[in-house]
Amino acid sequence: MVVNIRETTIVLVSRCPGIVGLARSYMRHSPSQYGKDFLATAVDALESRKPHNVVARTQFGCDMFCGTEDLIQRYIYLFGVWEPHLTAWIQERLRPGDTFVDVGANVGYYTLLAASCVGQQGHIVAIEASPSIFDLLSNNVQRNEIGARVRSVNVAASDQAGTVSVYHGPKDNIGLTTTVPHEDFKIEATILALPLRDILTDEEMTSARLIKIDVEGLEGPVVRGLLPGLPSCREDLELVLEVNGQPTPQGEMASDIVGQLRGYGFNVYEITNSYSARSYVEAMDEPQRPQRIDGDIDPDESADLVFSRIDAPHL
Repeated sequence: MVVNIRETTIVLVSRCPGIVGLARSYMRHSPSQYGKDFLATAVDALESRKPHNVVARTQFGCDMFCGTEDLIQRYIYLFGVWEPHLTAWIQERLRPGDTFVDVGANVGYYTLLAASCVGQQGHIVAIEASPSIFDLLSNNVQRNEIGARVRSVNVAASDQAGTVSVYHGPKDNIGLTTTVPHEDFKIEATILALPLRDILTDEEMTSARLIKIDVEGLEGPVVRGLLPGLPSCREDLELVLEVNGQPTPQGEMASDIVGQLRGYGFNVYEITNSYSARSYVEAMDEPQRPQRIDGDIDPDESADLVFSRIDAPHL
């Protein structure tokens, strides 16, 4: 008889009350790596099959409302972190008093992370297009009493003023919500769209230390809406950009965006990312640094890119 270790582990975990809490504590805090990969896979599968709502504490000390049916919120609940490599790099980059711009803020994980880094004198602009997700974002900002340093904006960043439809992603991954027409997603709302340069105040533009852009297919228009303001930005401004390997509705590819930003003096780096539960075990223990890309990026691949004027093998 062939034993499926993964399914057996899921069954054992499901039959032991309180085991998920113990597993979460072990995965988050134990220096040992023994069995964490199987445990991570099992509790992830269990929580996705039996979703519930919970307030979870992140590794950086903020509380977030999480519905475990959603991938991002489930991982925050289980591991206390989302995208461990990028999280560690942002924590290293941001300093007290800095300004962070979160384009595609989702439920607010990176907004809260930045708030924990920039302190009382820092400032965060959280931009989220979906009205329903914006409500979750606002709830998490209020829950952590950081509203005085966070300006939340329910608009879509683009390259020109107008209106766009928001297509809401599936319940198990609301991070796929987009303003790119999607036949499998329902239209949630029609909202205002503005160039990023017009969304940000002059002070926010000139003081921004880090801008993160995660907009599920509209990276090109968002970057174009930012370009006119780049000459007034800090010399040490860095950008984090997720590209999904698909052209924009205008046919623009990630390579086009890279070329535009290289023209403004930015070098491009790639940061490792994986969305498998077992990969989080190693990533939390040994986060990897962004690695320099000198040539073209693969136009068909998803990637997390970092743009910096620093010229080095890695950041």
